[in-house]
Amino acid sequence: MYDYAYYEKLREKPEYNSIPQSVWDSMVNYVVHHLLPGSFLKSVIENDLMQAILYADEDSMLSMKSIAKFFWNHVPNDCWGNRERFKAHIESKGFKPRFAVNPYQKEVA
Repeated sequence: MYDYAYYEKLREKPEYNSIPQSVWDSMVNYVVHHLLPGSFLKSVIENDLMQAILYADEDSMLSMKSIAKFFWNHVPNDCWGNRERFKAHIESKGFKPRFAVNPYQKEVA
């Protein structure tokens, strides 16, 4: 059900028009291919509002409601909502990234 074609069909819905194409592509690649997104989207997926706001550009900031709606309605809840779910989703394809969000933050093993 959650394949690339499913998400491309969703892209046509008006409620997702505000999401920048680069963010949309990152969301779909994260969900379908388990690819590591950028800092803004990682913060959104981990449910870290403060970090998401700090990393958001203007267009991403304006689309946060649509992005949240997308995850709430169309993404399996075992791959978003907190850091552990995010990490498990990325690692489920065998990729073990080193999570260093900024130079002052400790890495997670």
